[in-house]
Amino acid sequence: MIVVRDSTTQMKTALEFFQTNRDNKAVGAVEMAIDNRNQLEHTQQRIAELERALEEMKREESPKAYAIMSKGFVAQIEQMRREIDEYLGVSREEVEEPEVVTK
Repeated sequence: MIVVRDSTTQMKTALEFFQTNRDNKAVGAVEMAIDNRNQLEHTQQRIAELERALEEMKREESPKAYAIMSKGFVAQIEQMRREIDEYLGVSREEVEEPEVVTK
């Protein structure tokens, strides 16, 4: 696990992640299949790193800048969560709260 101490480090971590995966189909999009527990844990760690970078960015940037800068991070987190769901055999519809019926 990477310990992040300041926003510069968090941004560097996030940018390294995107640069490492930039040769995939779309900029910022990573097509990866999770095949085992180690890959699952690695994906969960990457999500946590990106979320920490977002949280730091939200504190440091103006709302307008944050809205623009965060889009790629959010898209990547959503993609990785879909990969986790696929590995676990669940879909977003199955994960959502069931409708509560009151009498």
